[in-house]
Amino acid sequence: MNRVIENFKYKENPTVLIIEEQTDIARSVAGELQLLQANVLPLQNNSFAAMDLIRHEKVDLILMDLMLGGMDGIALLREIRALQLSEPPIIILVTPMDSEMIINEAARLGAAYVFLRPIKPKILAERSLEVYRDAFEASVFLSGQRYNVKDVRMAIVRALKEIGLPSHLLGYQFLISGLFFVVQQNGFRRDVTTRLYPYIAEQHQSTPQKVERSMRHAIEATWSRGDLGNLHRIFGNTVQRSSGRPTNSEFLARMTDYVLMNLCI
Repeated sequence: MNRVIENFKYKENPTVLIIEEQTDIARSVAGELQLLQANVLPLQNNSFAAMDLIRHEKVDLILMDLMLGGMDGIALLREIRALQLSEPPIIILVTPMDSEMIINEAARLGAAYVFLRPIKPKILAERSLEVYRDAFEASVFLSGQRYNVKDVRMAIVRALKEIGLPSHLLGYQFLISGLFFVVQQNGFRRDVTTRLYPYIAEQHQSTPQKVERSMRHAIEATWSRGDLGNLHRIFGNTVQRSSGRPTNSEFLARMTDYVLMNLCI
C-alpha cells in the first residue's frame, strides 16, 4: 500500500458525509453505516450547506446524490476539487441515470465510484466502505488530488517512452521506481537521493551502488540514441548529444516535474 503524506492515515471508522435530498433514504443509509462503525456527520440535503461543512470538517468519505438543491453533483464535485484540500475525501456518486457521459465526467473530477439506483441502503453502505478501502489502497495523493496508482505509473512509463529510454536496460526499471518515489514527494528535493537509492535497492533486491550505476547508464544510453526532439522539448536547449547528459538527480528532478505536469492537465 502506498502512503504519500505521512499523516494521511487510513481509518477503520471513517467519517462519512451523506448529501441527499430524500431524507428517508439518507437516514436509512446513515443507519446502516453506523452499524458498520462509521462516523456519520449531520445529513445534508443542500449542496451549499454541504460545501460549508466540507470546508470546516475533516471528511473521509462522501456519498452524494447527483440531483441536489443548490447545484448538482457534478458541479459540487468541481467545487470540492477546487478547494484543493490537504486530505481530499473519497467521493461516491449515486444516481438513477445510467449515463456514460456523467460517469466519465464524475471520474474525471475525482469520484471514486458511481452507484446506480435503485440500490438497497444496506448494500450501498457496505459497498461504499469497500470502495473507500479499495480506493485508498490503490491511490496516491499528489498536489491536492488523488490519483490511481496505475495512472501514475503509466504516466511515468509514457514519459520515459517519449524520450526513447531503452526499456531493456536494468536502469529502466530502477528509474520507474525512482520516479514513482520522487513523484510521491510532490517534487524533487536535494536530500532525495540519500533515501532513493536504498529504497529502490530494497524494492528490487539490489544494492544502492548498482541502482545508481544502472540509472546513470540508462540515462547515458538515452542521450546517445534517444529521441532528441523530445529531449529538447522536456529538458530545454541545454541538451545536446555533444555536451553530455544530466546527472541522475537532474534527470529525476526534470522528469518528475514533467510527469506531475501531465497528471494535472
